[in-house]
Amino acid sequence: MVKGVVQGVIFDSGGTIIDTSAWNSDDAYKKYVDILASFGYKTDLPKWKETFNIAQKNVEIRFLGSPMRHQTGVVFLEAAKILGFRMDPAIATHIDYQIQNFLIDLAKTYDDVETHLAEMRKAGLKTALVSNGRMIRTSKMVDLLNLRQYFDSIVVSEEVGYEKYTGIPFKRAMARIGTLPDETIVVGNNLIEDIAGARKAGLRSVHIARKKSLHKDCESSQFKPDYCISKMSELQGVLEDKMKIKT
Repeated sequence: MVKGVVQGVIFDSGGTIIDTSAWNSDDAYKKYVDILASFGYKTDLPKWKETFNIAQKNVEIRFLGSPMRHQTGVVFLEAAKILGFRMDPAIATHIDYQIQNFLIDLAKTYDDVETHLAEMRKAGLKTALVSNGRMIRTSKMVDLLNLRQYFDSIVVSEEVGYEKYTGIPFKRAMARIGTLPDETIVVGNNLIEDIAGARKAGLRSVHIARKKSLHKDCESSQFKPDYCISKMSELQGVLEDKMKIKT
């Protein structure tokens, strides 16, 4: 192996490999509203969306760096509390579990992903998927989308005990695929979790911003990714030309 040449690529899941944009759709939020109504708790869609987003931020601050923020029911219970709904935690977990299964079915693979993942595997690159969240949820989504075949290892924050922001899950992934920091690169869409986390692990990074409006964030970010791309096909160029990978 040539020192410094990329031998392994670690991918984020949602927003990078998997399109989870439907999770923020009105249909997804309405599912919460309808289930709440079945338990006798009344709220309208705009109010619930606003409250749920506030609850998400509260939970992220409270559990920064910890997979606890992805535990089933934690954000849902926080949102209910803000609205003054007195809910048994067990009921909140049950409701949120139903919603999570509904959301998993809404996820899909980006159109430009599988072809390029297959090419990387054919080129002999080691690949890993690193995701914040729960193991059962990530595993179910990966299998539903038939993605497991493209990765040597899948690392989830729940099993590690730390989120990507800490850099620890990326180190775990490197250990599993057998690559060193100077020959491994991280690809992700979140500047804090993926890019800052990669830096903490001593890794180079590629920020993928699929929306043009996000490109300026990549270029001006304090976390300074090594490369900015807008689609997966551009990653192949980074690996071949800038990282001098021979395929």
